[in-house]
Amino acid sequence: RSISPQQPAVVTIGHIYGGTKRNIIPDEVHMELTTRAYSEEVRQSIIAGIQRTAKGVAIAAGMPEDRMPVVDVLEHESTPATINDPALSARIEKAFVAKLGKEHVLQLKPIMGSEDFNLFGDGGKVPYLIFWLGMADPQVSGSSILPAPRAPAEIIAAAARLRFPADLARWPGAYGEGDLRSPVGEWPEGGMDDAAEQDGLTVARNVLTDQAFERVHILLIPTRNGWEAPAYLRWGDWNACPPPEYHVAALRSWHERYGTVVVGINGDTMNLRAARRPAGREEALALAREQYRYCPDIVDQGSGTISALAAQLMSSDWWYFWWD
Repeated sequence: RSISPQQPAVVTIGHIYGGTKRNIIPDEVHMELTTRAYSEEVRQSIIAGIQRTAKGVAIAAGMPEDRMPVVDVLEHESTPATINDPALSARIEKAFVAKLGKEHVLQLKPIMGSEDFNLFGDGGKVPYLIFWLGMADPQVSGSSILPAPRAPAEIIAAAARLRFPADLARWPGAYGEGDLRSPVGEWPEGGMDDAAEQDGLTVARNVLTDQAFERVHILLIPTRNGWEAPAYLRWGDWNACPPPEYHVAALRSWHERYGTVVVGINGDTMNLRAARRPAGREEALALAREQYRYCPDIVDQGSGTISALAAQLMSSDWWYFWWD
């Protein structure tokens, strides 16, 4: 053995290629390998072993000197092992236990996954810690250690306690007044063309080509209330996108006032269709301000002004929301 059996060492041959036809012996063949180890000493031993074995096999086969194997080590694609700082790990573990409970904080065994997070440590100058945070449904994963995601009924109950749009500010990730900087602007000259018949189901089209997808998924959700769909999908709670209970509260409020229904939804976009449009500019501006607080991107990266969004709401039955 060239490496102690107590030291993990992995060599993976992931790619072999060469030649042009199955009955012709090629002049050369390429093999691409990956090595994994927990220490630089073991890594260097693996590399030396690969170089030694390649040359030894060639010599045993009578390979001439000018045809000997060439072993290239791609140092620019290599990173040292990621090893958490012990003191920092102990301090953060205490905080996790206090917040999540001891039964939900686990010390995992080392794994051979490739990870370059250690580069943040600047060669040992900066202490670092990498950790994983997740959840799992025990009925699916078979694990009772990780916390289970919230049940739809729990999300719907939380939504029932929210007043939309007033309570949107209760969400810690909500934009503050200083973040909502798009102007009201002037009302678009001539208003907007009526778009009652326009197809606003954008989630069914490729955003780059504007062509309809050949296949879409129709999902049946066990509820009579379409506004509860985000609860069953556990949809939201990333970047500036509110958690699912806020979506449920918003959709319920708009359904009661404008008869809106969810027509399409994908990973970051929601398409609604309204049965009634705002009656005038004042109502349309108030609704546009609601939607801007709920989904800032539709103005900041879309209409540009609140008045432009309000004019769209008066000219189209389709509502569009997208979170970056």
